[in-house]
Amino acid sequence: MVLYTPFIGKTRWPLVVPYIAMLRERDLEVLLLHKPISDPAWRRGDMEFGKSVFDSLARLGVKLIPLSGVHAKTIVIDSKVVYEGSLNWASQTSSYEHMWRFNSPDMAKLVEKMLRLDAITKAFGEEPAGDRCLKCGGPLILINQARQHLADPHPLKLGCARWNEDKTTCNGYLRRVDGRAPFLDPPKCPCGARMSVKYGKDGHPWNWTCGHKGCRTIRWVNGDCVG
Repeated sequence: MVLYTPFIGKTRWPLVVPYIAMLRERDLEVLLLHKPISDPAWRRGDMEFGKSVFDSLARLGVKLIPLSGVHAKTIVIDSKVVYEGSLNWASQTSSYEHMWRFNSPDMAKLVEKMLRLDAITKAFGEEPAGDRCLKCGGPLILINQARQHLADPHPLKLGCARWNEDKTTCNGYLRRVDGRAPFLDPPKCPCGARMSVKYGKDGHPWNWTCGHKGCRTIRWVNGDCVG
């Protein structure tokens, strides 16, 4: 189950969390995409409440994925069922809202594609470097650059949470959400051999190669080791 929520309310949340706990007891994978605790909305509200919510969810084994600029209330279940609408399922109390339920694998696949869920879940499931900033070692979050009015065909990026919060402990790190995590150790080819870096004419690392006929090279990316 993948859950998006821009807000978590003190009145509504106690009614919702037992269902999430029940799902975890059934060993269902649950991912929650939410505003970072450093978001202005939390700063204006009750940050301690937010921290307690996220700590309790982490103890339940929920995968927490902070996303700046999130306003979706989407729920996707088993790539078959989609809940979509304006109702804030984690905070709703009194306003007039709606939520549609679609029991359609085709709809679910379309929503997953639009929200780039495959790339997101893969990025935050990588170990050990998938969710760490290469510059300061801090955690990564999803950053919606569209809010910054940047002309970018891929506005959703993985970025440093520390930089997003105060811009003093790190000078920033971004990569495409579907970009691979840098190698902390040299990769191995399909034959099991340790690959080495091949350098371009300008002396800059270019790709990883093993020299075996038929084995593909791997493009070197910023942050890869050079051992």
